[in-house]
Amino acid sequence: MNTDLRIPSSPLERHARLLLRAYPAEYRAERGGEILDTLLEATPDGRGWPTPRDSVSLVTGGLRARADLNRRVPPGTALRQATIIGVSLFCAHRAGDSLQELAGMPQQHFSLLPAVVDAVLLILVAVLAWTGSRPAVLAGALGTLAAGMWWDHSDFAVLATLSHGSMHAPGIGALLRNAVPLAVPLAILVGVTGRSARPRIGWLAFPGISLALTAVALQMRNVHQIPAYTPTLSTALISGRSTAVFLLAGILAAAWLVTDTRPALGVAAFLIVFTLPDYFSNTAVFPQDFYNTNSSSLETIGTGLALMAALTLLLRRRARKGARTVS
Repeated sequence: MNTDLRIPSSPLERHARLLLRAYPAEYRAERGGEILDTLLEATPDGRGWPTPRDSVSLVTGGLRARADLNRRVPPGTALRQATIIGVSLFCAHRAGDSLQELAGMPQQHFSLLPAVVDAVLLILVAVLAWTGSRPAVLAGALGTLAAGMWWDHSDFAVLATLSHGSMHAPGIGALLRNAVPLAVPLAILVGVTGRSARPRIGWLAFPGISLALTAVALQMRNVHQIPAYTPTLSTALISGRSTAVFLLAGILAAAWLVTDTRPALGVAAFLIVFTLPDYFSNTAVFPQDFYNTNSSSLETIGTGLALMAALTLLLRRRARKGARTVS
């Protein structure tokens, strides 16, 4: 009899099942009933929770089982999954930026549709990566890039151009310059997407962090003040929402290091992807702007590369250990 199919009959069994979730789903399906029966028989009558010793043993055993399972993932697949996490986090963050800028625009004078479409497609293409369908991600990426250029050519872009003394809408050079920071990450996302590299659904929590912070920042926005000087969550947290996203995602990813390096690799990829396209567009595509490039961009790229290198070495070491365990 599979104990997992029974309806919990006591607080002890419900709490034991909760602790049992430390094990991977595959492991619970195979041996969960046996572990649960043994735990219930060993727990003294009248207790609502297993003993502290048994609880710690159950959780640590579950973490070891998860680590053993994750070590069997080939390093190449793990790197692709981590990259999907990082680029999806970038897409969600950029969508959040669009929505925040949209909230500060005088709606009676400008079309909001391009920015809304841009934000929605950014979120959609990030979610599509979780399906593992490269054609779907490619279609979404092309649509997102078109929406981004549409927004650049909208009345908001015209206003930005006029504020710098020009009386013309952005030309093809400006449109390409703005498209590069979006096209590079989308191209990376298309390249790494595949059925064998589908990330876990639970990892959508990482881009969800950015969207959640956007919602909080919009709720805290004071509509009676100038948007640029409004005290919101973005202005309150060091250098803005980017810092908050990195810190919260980094803390969450670090907690995973006990069993899996992929979430932390994803956050390191986000650091690179978030900064590299802007740096590339300012130096390689438009070298005349080289001296305007923020030096912190290089520091961020270096930090991300160093983290990815260190975590990749750790990933390969765990993969070798997992191969020895299986053999």
